[in-house]
Amino acid sequence: MVTVRRMTAADALALLLDPPPRGGMTPPEWDAIRRRHGLLAFTAAEGEVLAGFALAKSHPALVHVVELEGSAEACRPLLERLTRAAGGRAVSVWCPLSCADLRDLLEDSGFTLRHQGACRGRPAEL
Repeated sequence: MVTVRRMTAADALALLLDPPPRGGMTPPEWDAIRRRHGLLAFTAAEGEVLAGFALAKSHPALVHVVELEGSAEACRPLLERLTRAAGGRAVSVWCPLSCADLRDLLEDSGFTLRHQGACRGRPAEL
């Protein structure tokens, strides 16, 4: 069973920065970064094993998912959590073209292709 939780400071360092800084980051520092940038960040785990993560930017009329990584089984509950967090606002997701299973999940969840381009230097669909 996959469980979803808010991304912790340690998760953020390990998943989002390459390589992580030596001094680490405290939970209050991570919370301040999330608030300042309007970030929604969640991880999905199967037991103790990290199975995926999501990072989104929250705007007044839109929640824009910039990173959705993991298996379809992990991404499904992450996407559901982000949709709930959007609270009725529109949700958009960048999907790398190489991720057919994620694209299928998005289509099955009611998302439609709006744009093809690049996200973080990789060919992607919005």
